[in-house]
Amino acid sequence: MEAQDVLVTPTANVGGCGCSVCCTRSMEDTARDAQFNADSFEEFSLMNFAAAVTASATAAETPVVPFIENSALPGDDPRPGNETVSGSAIAFSDASRESGLDLVTQTWGSVWGDFDGDGLIDKWLNRHQLPPILFKNMGDGTFEDVTESVFGESLVRGDFHGAAFVDIDNDGDQDLIQLAGGDQGAEDTNPNKEKKLYINDNGQLINRSGELGVDYLTGRGRVPVPFDINLDGRLDFVFTGTPRNDGTSPATIFQQSADGTFDDLVDQAELNPRVPSGTFGMVSDLDGDGRSELIYVANQPKLTVYDTSELPLRDITADLGLLDLQQDSNPDDNQDTSLQDVQDIAIGDFNGDGRQDIFVVQASSSSSGIRFDREDRPESGRVRVLVPRALQRGIKVQNAGGALSLNFAGDPDIDIPQFMQDVGIVASDIKIGAQGVSPASLDFRIDAFNDQGEEIGLPTYTPGVDRGVFVGYANGNWQVMVSHDTFDEVNFLYKFSEPVQDFNAVNFNPFPPRNNSRLFINTEDGFVDQTEVSGVGGIDVSASNVVSGDYDNDGDLDIFVTNGDVAGFRRPFLMDGGVQLFRNDLDNGNHFLMIDLQGVASNRDAIGARVEITAGGVTQVREQNGGIHNRSQNDKRIHFGLGQNTVVDRIEIFWPSGQREVINNVAVDQFVTILEGSGITSGSGGGNNGNKNIIEGTSAGELLEGTMGQDVIRGNGMGRDRINLDWLVMIICSAILVQIR
Repeated sequence: MEAQDVLVTPTANVGGCGCSVCCTRSMEDTARDAQFNADSFEEFSLMNFAAAVTASATAAETPVVPFIENSALPGDDPRPGNETVSGSAIAFSDASRESGLDLVTQTWGSVWGDFDGDGLIDKWLNRHQLPPILFKNMGDGTFEDVTESVFGESLVRGDFHGAAFVDIDNDGDQDLIQLAGGDQGAEDTNPNKEKKLYINDNGQLINRSGELGVDYLTGRGRVPVPFDINLDGRLDFVFTGTPRNDGTSPATIFQQSADGTFDDLVDQAELNPRVPSGTFGMVSDLDGDGRSELIYVANQPKLTVYDTSELPLRDITADLGLLDLQQDSNPDDNQDTSLQDVQDIAIGDFNGDGRQDIFVVQASSSSSGIRFDREDRPESGRVRVLVPRALQRGIKVQNAGGALSLNFAGDPDIDIPQFMQDVGIVASDIKIGAQGVSPASLDFRIDAFNDQGEEIGLPTYTPGVDRGVFVGYANGNWQVMVSHDTFDEVNFLYKFSEPVQDFNAVNFNPFPPRNNSRLFINTEDGFVDQTEVSGVGGIDVSASNVVSGDYDNDGDLDIFVTNGDVAGFRRPFLMDGGVQLFRNDLDNGNHFLMIDLQGVASNRDAIGARVEITAGGVTQVREQNGGIHNRSQNDKRIHFGLGQNTVVDRIEIFWPSGQREVINNVAVDQFVTILEGSGITSGSGGGNNGNKNIIEGTSAGELLEGTMGQDVIRGNGMGRDRINLDWLVMIICSAILVQIR
């Protein structure tokens, strides 16, 4: 079978050849790889694919992240693919400025989706604590901000995380789910924390989350994972979320009822889905039973696979041989196999054997950092301390004493609202001075000397054993140390009232150099780094997310990158980075087919479907998973690169409803819509041997093309649709047909 393409976010084929592509985020992130034997997934280093990837292992304490090959499913041996892509054939241009998507802002992932149904994917840009922006694709290579006109109001600030365009109500247009955090688990009902379900009403997006039962104010939402858990033809969604300190409002599954409202399954004991707190998830049929599993990324364990055929969900991670990713299989060999900080996952058939493999990206665990508010003045600044295992890290500062102000809470009203994230400690975790007292809150000020003029001293604790933040002043030195016996992350602001004579960062690893995003082409000889010749190197920052989609409808996949944190760190540092749109200017003569699935008995978006196409004796496999990955969503249309093949011999679709559908002899280089049970109902940009295309226009100015078939062109655009063609033949019988070359 043909190898599938991969972005380190979900899979994509940018080369139009059927070869795989891997566009990593930043090389501060590390990648690791695994192979699957007859019964389970088996891990192996990505260096087996290409030595170029080994450059991503930047921190000695960080394990290599897995690319996991699935060989447990029945199927033929891998077949040879098309020719290897030459580097000169892959060419991207930075279209950010000309497209209007060149803003520099806080970024937290992005989403592709066609909200207005004009056949052009639009851009939803999530900006975390800043209002999101909806950019309409104008069809001429540019995008316009239509947020206020589409939503009917200016959107407010919040704590926004992942989003997804889905047809939640099966009415033929794309609705929008936008999850939000819970303000670190605060108990108030601030409406800015409301999770949004925007229902599409003729191109207007109207929030109906409250009346539909998904507002969930106190839940700390991260990424929605839409799929039809009970196979009733209506989309449900997993609400991924991180834990609250009080243990309430956990991650859950919202199941849609016949009236369009949603039931929180956590509230129904007999239907408890047992979803842990986590950061994101995806769906894929990993065990080959025809039903999607839920691949779930959480704080601990890092990755779990759930069977979704019944409730409560059943953990099948061990059955698939993935247990080593949850825990170190051999703690004594100094080779930690467990995942540490999963940033994203791509699932696809990377080696062309018909089975779904897993590519996991994790961040370097050495990403602690310090930034002074002024480069030459260390008296105030921001600190991120990541303690990956039994260790202590922090700062020691020499000065005359005075006072020290510390803020572990991240007040959203301070000048750095980006700091307001994921508080992992409470005030009682902080110990001050020799007496080990705790502050009343996470935002406090302490003096170096007590009322008797004596230094307050240092707390007593065992570094790397006792968990907490230990603050004090002794012998003319301040210390703020974070200690933990397993894993912890603490972020804080600091300000000294007295000038600093000496500033030391304790147990901070040297930072690896930041690298541009990387593009890896999957060839029959493994992954090959094509970054330099492709033009996707970008700017020298640490990218946060990447999504793929054909925004200009030319048949190849373009790339949109959110660069997130311009400093190369995450919270509490500034997360203002430029977004970038890389247009794919591929010119290798290869062919493609883009498929839009529409369910009937299945959910309208056909999430959970499997598509197999065969061309030139090579079979490729794709799954419709909605394009969801961490904080992001790819173009949901399913793209196949076909090399030099000029016809698709066979398309086989396995719908979520259980229906199997086969379509033969389909021409290449076109966008087709396949309606469950009815075959191809529309196509553009190419032809379809022996199949009838119904090409429908909308109110927009469009180019409608058909070839090699009896094409019916019907305009819906108030009499303003035009036909451009080389020549046509008018056949007058009981109807008028237009045959277009």
